[in-house]
Amino acid sequence: MENKSDEIYVRIEDPSIGTRSIVLMSLTFSIGFLVCIAVGATGPQIFSTKMASNGFLTLHQNTSYTTWQTSITDMVPLHRQFYIMAKIQHPGYFSNSGPVSSFSYNQAVTISLNATHQADNKEAVLYKPFTKDIQVTCGASNMWCNTIILLYMPIIQFSDYDLKVVFQHPKIYNGDIGMEISLMYENTKYSVFSAGWSYFFLGITILVMFFPCCGFFWAAAKIPTSKWTNQQKWVAGLLCTLFFYDDPFLAAELKTTNSGLAFAYVFFMATFLATILLFWLCIIDDVRYDSHGNSHEAEERKIPRWFIPKLLLCFAIWIVLMGAFLTAKRRQHIDPAYDPSQTRDSYPYYISTAVFMVIYILWILYLLVSCFHHVKSMIPGYRFLFFVTLVTIIVTIIGVFLVAFYPLRGAPIGLLSIFGLYNLYVWTLALAYTPFDRGSVLSRTTDSHHLQHSGSLDIKSINFQEDDEEGTRV
Repeated sequence: MENKSDEIYVRIEDPSIGTRSIVLMSLTFSIGFLVCIAVGATGPQIFSTKMASNGFLTLHQNTSYTTWQTSITDMVPLHRQFYIMAKIQHPGYFSNSGPVSSFSYNQAVTISLNATHQADNKEAVLYKPFTKDIQVTCGASNMWCNTIILLYMPIIQFSDYDLKVVFQHPKIYNGDIGMEISLMYENTKYSVFSAGWSYFFLGITILVMFFPCCGFFWAAAKIPTSKWTNQQKWVAGLLCTLFFYDDPFLAAELKTTNSGLAFAYVFFMATFLATILLFWLCIIDDVRYDSHGNSHEAEERKIPRWFIPKLLLCFAIWIVLMGAFLTAKRRQHIDPAYDPSQTRDSYPYYISTAVFMVIYILWILYLLVSCFHHVKSMIPGYRFLFFVTLVTIIVTIIGVFLVAFYPLRGAPIGLLSIFGLYNLYVWTLALAYTPFDRGSVLSRTTDSHHLQHSGSLDIKSINFQEDDEEGTRV
């Protein structure tokens, strides 16, 4: 984690940052994260649910099929997405044929969907009659089987929808089968809530990047990029990917029906995650090199062997995340009742994610164990950064296995906790590795020399001189 440069003097190395400042930074990080969790816990529900018109349906035993139709009106882009869900009664629950067992069966449905945009009278046939089998699982002695998806619309492109569903009677039992059909759509309050917090994080990120005098890029611009340390180059990359991870295009996405913006967000999310995973492998391997007494020059000579395997692993994780999303989008275009939890298309991505993350966990665990004893020799500021990094790594690994990085935004508490953690973490790194501007550095040169001669602190003079063709400039 240390800044490996005798020329670049960063904020975390300031002698004035003592134990009290580290405690204050820790409290700020912890309180900020807890506030995000608390606000998320009290935020609006992501979905609103209401019964569809003529929402109770019965499949009669003396019929081969039953037709159900409904109209969904007054939808706006702020709703973002909606589902038509069906909760099916256990076919044998009211039967007198004996004990009710647990079993599964396929419910055949034929779905057709038309849409109209009232503003310009635009009409479209979204799905011609489409027939598929949906797996229904019924537990023993339960009145209701699992809820199935009849229709999922990931983007609201029209104001009115006309849906027709034809259910074939499965003929499993001689009795009737009842259904409750409901509409579930994204709450507009949640859309506004998520957009507000997204732009709050985005605004702070911009300040951390460009605030006069103390912003990372504002201060770093005064230093030739050739003199930037590896840590500063990494922080610059993380800030850029964090900017897009905070979704600057969300307002346009909420006001339009352009699916390209939703794709862009998934690309930025996957890129940020892959970048931060790669950063951790590299930065902790840096600490391991230091803990074994390797010089920075020796590390530089081993860059291909040292860096490329890490890059390939994180790129593979990025490919899996993007592949899962693109596969889901392709299926949604051809299957109106697409449910990723009940399709084998998703299994390769789940398995690949698990395999790559297990490799990543073992690798990062090895690096952490190898360098942990070196942490004790770090100055307090770098120890603080190390432990904040450790906490963020643990939460990220848990989040990947809990599918917290699914492209659709989740419940408010999950949204704010993940967004808040990453923003707080990258902001902390940016503030820690921000170089002092030229005036601040030169004002410290005299004190540095004085402290070196007195034996109190070993800091070399900092000189930002460069030679050009016309002579020497400072």
